[in-house]
Amino acid sequence: EIPLRLVGSEMCIRDSVYIQDFLELSNYFKVLGGVRYSNLQNDDTVERNFRTNTEKTKDNTGTSEYAFSPKAGLVFTPNENFTVYGTYTNSFVPNSGFTVDNAPLKASVVDQYEIGIKKNVFNNTVAFNINAYQIDNRNTYTTAIYDKNGNLNSDSSIKEFAGKVRSRGVELDITGNPTPQLSLIGGVSYNHSVYTETPEITGYVENQRLVRTPATTANASVFYKFDNTLKGLILGASGFYTGDRKAGWNDTKTQKETTRMVDLKGYTTVDLSVGYEYKNFLIQGKLGNIFDAENYNVHENYSVNPITPRNFYFTLTYKL
Repeated sequence: EIPLRLVGSEMCIRDSVYIQDFLELSNYFKVLGGVRYSNLQNDDTVERNFRTNTEKTKDNTGTSEYAFSPKAGLVFTPNENFTVYGTYTNSFVPNSGFTVDNAPLKASVVDQYEIGIKKNVFNNTVAFNINAYQIDNRNTYTTAIYDKNGNLNSDSSIKEFAGKVRSRGVELDITGNPTPQLSLIGGVSYNHSVYTETPEITGYVENQRLVRTPATTANASVFYKFDNTLKGLILGASGFYTGDRKAGWNDTKTQKETTRMVDLKGYTTVDLSVGYEYKNFLIQGKLGNIFDAENYNVHENYSVNPITPRNFYFTLTYKL
C-alpha cells in the first residue's frame, strides 16, 4: 500500500519586473521593445507523509536562479488592412522535478523568432494571419529511463537532461464574420521539432523528429445564427485533423539497428452542434466525433489512450 504523501518546497519565491514600450516611428513603422527580470528561489524539497505524520527534507534540492529576458518587434502597416511584423522573444521557464541524483532541474531558456503577415478582406469581415517561427529551447528534460541504480524508472518526477530542442513551423489562421449570422474559424499548421544538441553518451539522436509531435494539424469551424423566422437557432459544425506522429521514445545514440518508436496514423474528427437562445436562456447540444474515428492520444514514453469515441451532451445556460 502506498502511503499518502506530499512533495514540495516549504517556500517558493518568484519575483519579476517587466518594462516595455511601443513606439510609433511613423504612420507605417512601429517598434516594440522590452525586458523582463525574473528571480526564482525554492527552499529544499520536503516530503511529508500524512499517514505517519513525518517530514523528510531533501538536502541540496533548493534552487536560486535569475534571468533577464528581452523582447523586440518591428511592425510595418502600409494600410489599415495589411500588416507585416517580426518579433523576437526570450523567456525563462522553471522546470519541476529532479535528476536521478536528486539535484533540482535548471530552468529552460527559450528563444522565439517569428515573422508574419496579417490581411483583412471583404470589408474587414475576414482576417488572414500567416506566420513562420523558430523556437529554440536551450535546456530540456524528459522522464529518466533508468534510476540511479540502473533500474527502470517509474517516477515521472525523476528526469534527465535531453539537450536542446528546435521547433520550426508555419501557421495559417482564418477568422471572420462574412455576414452578421455567419462565423468562420479555420487554421492549418506545420511543425518540425528535433533535438539539436544532446549528451554524447546517453543523448537522443539529433535531428530526429520528436515523438508525440505531428507534422501537420488543421481545424475548421462554421456557425450560423438564424434571425427572422428561426431567430435564436444556432447550427454549427467543426472538424479537427491530427497528422501522423510517433509514440514511444526517441532513439538514443547507443542503439544498434533498433527503434523504440511506434508509428501512429493521422485522424480526423467531426462534431455537430445545435443551440437555441431565448431571452436569458441558451440550450445547446453537441454530437462529437460523429463518424466514430478510432485513434490514440499520445503521452510520454509508451503511454497512449484512445481518443473519445462518438459522444453527445447537452448544456443549459442562464445569463443574468
